[in-house]
Amino acid sequence: MRSVDTEAERLHWLAFFALNRDSSPEAIVESLARMPDEDTQALMQLADLHHVLRRIFEPIADIRLSLSDAISSIKSRNAQTVSRAAAICEALEEQGCPAMAIKSTDHWPDLGNDFDLFTTGAVETVHRIMKDRFTAELQPQNWADRLANKWNFRIPGIEPLIEIHVDRLGQTGELKNYGNELIERRQQRSFEGTRIWIPAREDQIVLATLQRLYRHFFYRICDFADCLEALSEGVDFERLRQIAKRHGIWQGVATHLRVTSEYANHYRGTKTGLPPFVSKAARFGIERLYPHAGYLRLPLFPQGATLWGRQVIKTWHQQNRSGAIRLGLLPPLAAAAGASYKITGRQKIW
Repeated sequence: MRSVDTEAERLHWLAFFALNRDSSPEAIVESLARMPDEDTQALMQLADLHHVLRRIFEPIADIRLSLSDAISSIKSRNAQTVSRAAAICEALEEQGCPAMAIKSTDHWPDLGNDFDLFTTGAVETVHRIMKDRFTAELQPQNWADRLANKWNFRIPGIEPLIEIHVDRLGQTGELKNYGNELIERRQQRSFEGTRIWIPAREDQIVLATLQRLYRHFFYRICDFADCLEALSEGVDFERLRQIAKRHGIWQGVATHLRVTSEYANHYRGTKTGLPPFVSKAARFGIERLYPHAGYLRLPLFPQGATLWGRQVIKTWHQQNRSGAIRLGLLPPLAAAAGASYKITGRQKIW
């Protein structure tokens, strides 16, 4: 296999390996086993950034022994993190705070840089349990954290921060009632023998959309793999549409599905079927994606701004006035963050 030199090439191979690991595992193992060590290390770093390291490289750990220790360490660390997160959820439940994992477990067997939990319980109870039961150290909140009503905790013995969203969801905490729906539809799943509550498949797609198209405006390869896995397990598209419409983000959800479908079609050569009403509602497809700084980016203008504007209008019309006002704070906060970064090289807004 020839050397992989550019970022675009590495992203290409990463996507190919991640999205075809189930359909062509032998070909992928053979290609990775023959890849030069230098290229393997570069691809592993990118795979870690895109949260697909174990998904891609674990099958060849026994072939290339140099990978075995690294994969075993990650596997042990991830199992320990999920176990601790499940214990936190159980402790919250015992104190009348329904709790679940969100977003982080979508990437399994990989995990992200932090581990997200959600609860509809009281903030005071969450803080007390985290301090008294888990000796957690509360991390400083920035303005975005305060708006979103989320707190980060560092817990001894595990590497990722535990990020707990309390009662609100969305970039600015605009989704006040959605959390109750999440809890009502949640389901249990086992990870390395640890059972924990996670979102229903439809909610998994909604939460991924909020993160990709209404917050970060870039994709990781894991986002496509996660969505495809949810689709393969069976999604009620009509229920998904009703959930997304109720919270003013149906166009964004449809766009996320279209982008994922087209990306998968490109790398698999087979079509991912979406109902016509999904394709009709989508605003754009993979033609808007472009590689930059290790990710697959989406333009903030006009694509991101258009989706945000539609969300503001829909949120206001659905009588969620506080949510619309919160969303209206995004432009000035973004401007402040940009100005802070230009002046100091740092920004504490996000």
